[in-house]
Amino acid sequence: MSSPINERPIVVAGVSTRVLEVDGDGPPILLLHGFTDSADSWRPLLRELARRGRRAAAIDLPGNGRADRLARPALPHHDAFVDGFVRAYAEHGDAVVVGNSLGGLLALRAAARSEVSLGAVVGIGPAGLAYGWRLRYLTTVLRCLDPMLQLVDRAPVPAALIRRGAARFYARGLAAGRAEAGLALRYAEHVQGMRDVGRLRGDLLALSRESDHDPLRTDRIRIPVLLIWGREDKLADPNSAPAFLASVPTATLETLDSCGHCPQLEEPGRIADLILSTPCNQPTPKAES
Repeated sequence: MSSPINERPIVVAGVSTRVLEVDGDGPPILLLHGFTDSADSWRPLLRELARRGRRAAAIDLPGNGRADRLARPALPHHDAFVDGFVRAYAEHGDAVVVGNSLGGLLALRAAARSEVSLGAVVGIGPAGLAYGWRLRYLTTVLRCLDPMLQLVDRAPVPAALIRRGAARFYARGLAAGRAEAGLALRYAEHVQGMRDVGRLRGDLLALSRESDHDPLRTDRIRIPVLLIWGREDKLADPNSAPAFLASVPTATLETLDSCGHCPQLEEPGRIADLILSTPCNQPTPKAES
């Protein structure tokens, strides 16, 4: 019988947040969600890993879920947070850090740093390598309209209406209609009104601007990296994978034909298989007597 998902508050790198955990053996598998999402998006995968007896934890990133707000500069704040998350589980061995979208970028950035020791990194539709035209267009429009949108942020739109729209986008746009209904309702629970929408827009623009000036250093990555991409991903461009593979000799790619931007919601069993296939998760061969 699989262990239940344990939910508890935690402080990481000075940020009050929340972690979802399942007990098990092996190196810890640490899960980083995408922008505006939360640790709840990993619940299907956590249940899969629990059934297989693997230790894993998902956390709310700063500015999302039940975590404190994202400070500025945004990328260094995220980087310090991820390092703190890894250190919190260091006693169980070198972690496998798995991230989707923004979380995928943060996982790859952790692999390029020497502040913490990692066993492997799995990037699921990672942001930051190349963006699909929809996201590039959205970011450009938001940057141009931001002064006017700051006035809209004061509009008294009911939070329930905002969350209903967010749930619809999540269910259809991100999970391709294949996510559990409860997860769609959890999405953007932390958005209580238009001011939160404005805050998240500011976070997105800050991350976009900072990533242009502080790009991922692929030449520094030495550990095993697995990229997982849904062929139907409309936000992070799957065509960016070959350039990454060419610059990171330790990297491999798995493409899922029927998936979009969030394969962990669409095919959690397959994602669990792939994570557990990384070299640090393989049994150590016994020495011959």
